Amino acid sequence: MLSGSVTGKELVGIAAVVNDSVISVLDLVARTKIVTLSSGFQDTLELRQQLAGPVLQNLIEEKLQVQEAERRGISVTQEELAVALEVVARQNGVLPDQLGNWLASIGLPAIYFEDQVRAQLLWAKVVATGLRPQVNVTEEEVEQEFARLQENRGDPEYLVSQIDFYFSPSRTSDDLLL
Repeated sequence: MLSGSVTGKELVGIAAVVNDSVISVLDLVARTKIVTLSSGFQDTLELRQQLAGPVLQNLIEEKLQVQEAERRGISVTQEELAVALEVVARQNGVLPDQLGNWLASIGLPAIYFEDQVRAQLLWAKVVATGLRPQVNVTEEEVEQEFARLQENRGDPEYLVSQIDFYFSPSRTSDDLLL
């Protein structure tokens, strides 16, 4: 799907289901393009295939974060979104009113970018209103953690997580390679 040419039928396929929400293959392709462009690396088939797994993981986490914000009744106003998009535009050397055209010029519909920014804003609000007040870190805990990090400097670190994907038997692994 992220390999070679992609048909319209493939783009409307389902990449993942998160509770009752769907992440489409088009969502995955668009986000992979955003990551590829922001990485500064040349857009190659190999890079897209390497990014597909981590990007899908990120989309799943983002969908869960948005769902949590919705569950808590947290929302983002159009004004907040516009301000955030203006900041992003300026960081990329684009005038805010030209952001949509700039995204289109690189083959990226603005809605996918806006969705990502909206999700980031929502999660920031969840953390600020719900999680941050519950966290109380003492100076001693900070010093202990810093000492532990210094002691383990240079040692290998592993990020372990598991996501189970269920696919219909008619789909082959080649269908899933992005």
